[in-house]
Amino acid sequence: MADGQGGLFFAYAERIPSDDNVKVQHLDAAGQRLWGSGGVLACGLPSSETIGSFLAPDGEGGVLAFWFSRSAQGDYVGGQRFNGSGQLLWGVNGVRVSPFGFGFTMALTDSQGGAWVSCYHVGAGADWDNYVLRVLPDGTPLFPSPLPVCVGLDRQYGADLNPDGAGGVFLTWLDWRQRGYFEQDIYFQHVRPNGEMVEPLNGSPVTTAPGKQGLTRWWTGADGAGNVFVFWDGEELGQGDPITIFAERIPCGLTSVSNDDPGTPTEFALSQNYPNPFNPITEIGFRIADFGMVSLKVFDLLGREVAALVNEEKSPGIYSASWNATNVGSGVYFARLESHGKYQIMKMLLIR
Repeated sequence: MADGQGGLFFAYAERIPSDDNVKVQHLDAAGQRLWGSGGVLACGLPSSETIGSFLAPDGEGGVLAFWFSRSAQGDYVGGQRFNGSGQLLWGVNGVRVSPFGFGFTMALTDSQGGAWVSCYHVGAGADWDNYVLRVLPDGTPLFPSPLPVCVGLDRQYGADLNPDGAGGVFLTWLDWRQRGYFEQDIYFQHVRPNGEMVEPLNGSPVTTAPGKQGLTRWWTGADGAGNVFVFWDGEELGQGDPITIFAERIPCGLTSVSNDDPGTPTEFALSQNYPNPFNPITEIGFRIADFGMVSLKVFDLLGREVAALVNEEKSPGIYSASWNATNVGSGVYFARLESHGKYQIMKMLLIR
């Protein structure tokens, strides 16, 4: 992973008898090792097997590392955060960010010091299901448990992640729900920063064309404006037909939506925060129908302002703001959204 200064971070497994250690190294632009000759140990738990690892920037010059571990207690996703000097921020051996029984696909920065993690759960037979979780900057999950993205029939796993441009994430995966291995489709889901699913549970199709789509390869990529491109090779008419390369664009951008876009909100609205009750971080979603100044502030029971989350001009769209209540006490707080002389208020509960 590039470090933004011509160097790179990389993770690797150090294999020793009966154990796998996860290590991370930082190289500068000249290829010099910055974190010692042998890197920094992210996780070295005994009697564990580590399969794959993934890095994401933390937005502060450091890096987040995630990996898939197999232990006597079960499979899980582990994580560690390093600052720019290679110091451990999530303790020795990192943290377990998923419950036992989950495998790991990939991770993506949430641009707020944490990350989105794509994971999967293996059920009976060939029943594999996709889930997603969001890890906060301190290593704790935002949601009480991984969010189900697709729990359809047969096998769906290995979901790619791409940013939506507004703090949320797109997941795209190969799907066998229709007719098994020889009729493979591609589906997607869009998750907002607060965990709300935009598409129905089990996602919406990118393609359900006859034959096996994503036959040998498939790719996804974000365009920087909240939209995702999906490329794949597939059998154009059915099994045995010539292989063709296809592309599709998922136009679900949220950050700047024109008034001609059918996805433009038609109402001014403040959504209930998630999670609620919370401790100490919560996400507050809101919709803006007209361009103009937008203010989102938090007040205590006495009407005193305790946080200003948004105070700027915004285009019509769907947004989310994160409130870190570390510096205030437990109790009831109110979020107030205001724009064009209109306002809405929503109550929140902080429990330590």
